[in-house]
Amino acid sequence: VVIDDEETQVDDLVIVPIVNPKVTRSIQDLLVKAGYLEEDGFNHGNMDVTTMDAIKAIQAANGITETGIMDTETFLVLDKESRE
Repeated sequence: VVIDDEETQVDDLVIVPIVNPKVTRSIQDLLVKAGYLEEDGFNHGNMDVTTMDAIKAIQAANGITETGIMDTETFLVLDKESRE
C-alpha cells in the first residue's frame, strides 16, 4: 500500500471507523465513567486508537471478541458498568 508517496505495510495501518462525533463523545463519556478511558483529553468526540483500545479492553474484560468497535453487546455491558 502506498500512502503519501511512502510504501506502508497493511499490518501497520490502523483502520478507524467513521462515527458521528456526538455518538463517539457519548461512548467516550461512558468509557470514562466505567474506568476504561482517562478523562484528560481523550473524550473529545474523535474515534481514535485510544478510544478503540478502551473498547477492546472492555470487550476483553467481558469475554467479547476484541474488535475495538462498539457493537450492541459491548454497549450494553458498557452502559451497565458505567452506572455501577
